[in-house]
Amino acid sequence: AKLGIGRALLMTARPQDAREKLAALVAEQPKDAEIVLWLGKVDQDLGKADLAEVSYRKSIELAPERFDGYLALSQLFFNEGKNDEGAIVLK
Repeated sequence: AKLGIGRALLMTARPQDAREKLAALVAEQPKDAEIVLWLGKVDQDLGKADLAEVSYRKSIELAPERFDGYLALSQLFFNEGKNDEGAIVLK
C-alpha cells in the first residue's frame, strides 16, 4: 500500500512528496527491488539523474531477473544522450 501511495504522488505531479515517502519505504525495506526502482523513477523526474542511476543499478542488483530495472537504466542513459551506455545495458 505504501508503494501505491508513492506511485500515486508521482502521478499527481508531487514528486518531492513521492520521494520522501519512497525514501522512507526504502529505509524500511531496502531489499525490495520494486521500491528501489520507483525511488529511481522519482529521482529521474526530479532531475537527479545520478541518484536515479544508483537506484536503478541497486534494483538490478537486487532482482537481476527482472527487466524493468535494465529498461529504466537504459532509458535514463538514452535521455541523457548516452546512447552507447544505454545500448550496453540492454545487451
